[in-house]
Amino acid sequence: MLLPKTLKYRRCCKVAGWFIAILTDPFVSVQVSVKKGSPIVGQSIRNIGFRGRFNAAVIAVKRSKVRQPGRLGDLVLQEKDVLVISTGGLFDPTNKDFTENFEK
Repeated sequence: MLLPKTLKYRRCCKVAGWFIAILTDPFVSVQVSVKKGSPIVGQSIRNIGFRGRFNAAVIAVKRSKVRQPGRLGDLVLQEKDVLVISTGGLFDPTNKDFTENFEK
């Protein structure tokens, strides 16, 4: 079984041919900022497929220190937007796609 080295898990078992990893710390909240000149600027969170593309879910968005209300999926991203994201065990902050679009 191949698991990413960054994935922390307590134990692993095989169920119906699938390996199941029981994670020790499956969710982490991270705050990132949309980089200037990022290709995702001007697109909605839903249209870029944020959850599948970055293996994380957007919890909140701040723009100019003001939390943005409404449906987050419909929010069009702008440069310097601050996103609070919830990440799972497969989230990779060193992924090229992620580092081209976000900064700490």
